[in-house]
Amino acid sequence: MSYRIRPNEPLINDALHLSKDELQSIEDAYVRMCKESVKGSVAALVQRNPDGSRNTPGQVCLDIEQGIVGDRWYLDPKRDIKEQIAVMNIHVARSIANGQSLTLFGDALFLDFDLSPQNTPVGTRIRIGDAIVEVTDEPHVPCLKFKKRFGNPAFTWCAKEKIKCYRGIYVKVMVPGDVFVGSPIIKMNPKSSVEL
Repeated sequence: MSYRIRPNEPLINDALHLSKDELQSIEDAYVRMCKESVKGSVAALVQRNPDGSRNTPGQVCLDIEQGIVGDRWYLDPKRDIKEQIAVMNIHVARSIANGQSLTLFGDALFLDFDLSPQNTPVGTRIRIGDAIVEVTDEPHVPCLKFKKRFGNPAFTWCAKEKIKCYRGIYVKVMVPGDVFVGSPIIKMNPKSSVEL
């Protein structure tokens, strides 16, 4: 059975939720992938609308004040700059989604890039397309909506392993610019605009 938490949001299918053992195989694959990479690319972009619907544009504009221009984050009176843009590794996201829409996560940037703390610790600056973002110290942990959308095993796994950032990271915009699906990602030297 498929259902929605709120109107206009993507459908949830409980039958696609993964088991603890299936999640362990995702972890093993992700660990193999994360080899201190400094380059990658943008795999998908999501813009969340005020009515709960989502767009998957081919291009977005990153703005210092608004985050992703047009995303509902900026409309939230309780918004926190440390949570400006939610980011997730595309391979982990596709595995957890298991056929469900990636827009269920609520994240804005899905990257083919190592988001582990060893590769992208707090303060790391990353060039994404024309923009530069910085990793904030806000932990990106699963919420109760995540639990409903992807099941208790995925919720528990991401919460228990939050130090490994399987749920992803938060970034804030330091230099505005356009980002496209396929845009290159380059890790910068800490607190500078020099590429590694």
